[in-house]
Amino acid sequence: MNRVFVFVAVWLWALPTWAAEVAWQQAYVEQNIRFIAEHTGAPAGFKAGLSNAASQQRFGSDRTVYGSLSAAGQRASGERVALADFSRGMVELELAFQLNQAVEAPIASVAELQSIVRRVAIALELPDLALLPASPTAKEIVRANVAGKYFVIGNGVSPQGLDLDALPLRLFRDASMIAQSYGGGVSGGQWQALLALVNQRVAMGWRITPQQWLLTGALGGMNALEPGYYHAESVALGGVAITVY
Repeated sequence: MNRVFVFVAVWLWALPTWAAEVAWQQAYVEQNIRFIAEHTGAPAGFKAGLSNAASQQRFGSDRTVYGSLSAAGQRASGERVALADFSRGMVELELAFQLNQAVEAPIASVAELQSIVRRVAIALELPDLALLPASPTAKEIVRANVAGKYFVIGNGVSPQGLDLDALPLRLFRDASMIAQSYGGGVSGGQWQALLALVNQRVAMGWRITPQQWLLTGALGGMNALEPGYYHAESVALGGVAITVY
């Protein structure tokens, strides 16, 4: 009887946590279904959102969230983008990574991950918050694919010998600096953020290929998208630019 009582007590104690995790999984399943229905072919990459304490607090989340990047949303550095493509466009400064091999199973450690990263690049992500419902919950953000719209990637370099968390990065609109950060501005630092992104996407059934880009989250905050020449720079990584008209 005592064992039964203990079992029931433990089960009741764990039930709310279990139910909450099931709700998260359901949100990601809905995200996958929507993405597959709306896009042909594999994603061009994957992204992290709510990747620091401030953004999580803003949206009432206890964790980073993840989404997929469509091939139709990839823009070349130097390209022109119409503001009219967005209803509530934003711009974020990020780091992006490519692997040197396909990944279909969880990666055990940062050391293992570092051995298969081919390059890192400075990146701009342009989400559209109009894709989210009003006052969204974190799970609604997941269902809406973390508001993914456009993204732009620089040339990239090998990460070997780079302290990614110490890299200074800056984002300008015309001559005005609108964001600055170090690479370590995401929770846990870049390598932990990348590891979590890879493993979560694999856990949701995605296969990560060397052609896909992996964006680890906003650095220096999120800014409203306005007309202008956006250019981000890092001494170690080079630059990336886009014109919004």
